Amino acid sequence: MSADFEDLNFLDIIYGGLFQPISLFRRMAQFESIPNRWVILGLILIVLVSAVEPLLAFNLRGEGHNLAFLLLEIPFYANLGVFIWLFMAGVMGLLSRVYRGKSEFKLFLVLSALSTLPWFLMAPIVLLKFALGVVGMVLAAVSGLIVWLWTVLLFALAIGTTYKLAADRVLVLLTLPFAFSLIAITWIGGFFVNMSQWLHFD
Repeated sequence: MSADFEDLNFLDIIYGGLFQPISLFRRMAQFESIPNRWVILGLILIVLVSAVEPLLAFNLRGEGHNLAFLLLEIPFYANLGVFIWLFMAGVMGLLSRVYRGKSEFKLFLVLSALSTLPWFLMAPIVLLKFALGVVGMVLAAVSGLIVWLWTVLLFALAIGTTYKLAADRVLVLLTLPFAFSLIAITWIGGFFVNMSQWLHFD
């Protein structure tokens, strides 16, 4: 275990994940064995960021009248977020093992979790809507878009760093789910259209 490994503490990881992600991600990728404490930190981040969604809805969409429903939503979203996180890392790791002979499962878990760090900024951003009225709504919308783009870029960086992929290949990986979704919607839509025509055929 090297000195650099020991020097990479919690604050270094959080600050680096937000403001120096390229340097941090490359530094983490240099280690043969990813420490479990990094994975635990990633798990905590995923749980917290998944809990942000129902909390924001509680304040912004008028759903705060039902506190009991919120208390059910938080653990549901937290578990769903963890499941998606693990499933995504598992699929990526399986593909990597098939094509590269190494899964990099734990590294991707950590880096993909760190890519969600900007999402925590949404909590103070939504306060603009209450503090500044219409102007605050515009600022919150623009800031939210920036946070979303920031998160996507960090996630793309996590993929590229983990699996040593060029930017064009990362772009393909990011767009594949949308392409598959479009194809699935087209197929399903076509099926129901044909079925409807068949049922109403005279």
